[in-house]
Amino acid sequence: MLRNPQLYGVSQEEIKADPLLEQRRADLIHTAASLLDKSSLLKYDRKSGAFQVSLTIENGRGGRGCYNWGKRQGVEAGIVD
Repeated sequence: MLRNPQLYGVSQEEIKADPLLEQRRADLIHTAASLLDKSSLLKYDRKSGAFQVSLTIENGRGGRGCYNWGKRQGVEAGIVD
């Protein structure tokens, strides 16, 4: 992201305000953790920023569930056919 910011939609103003793009990366992590929490693949505490993996075979969310979830998210976003 730092090597080619335009590829990731980062403007020059953002780079000047935050040269290491720390806020941008924190926002991406928060968004990803929120989506995973919503899908019960991760437990995410928004206040502390801590998260805990809840992906186990016992709760019926094996690798296939992750693949299907990721593909569904990609289809909804228009990324995957």
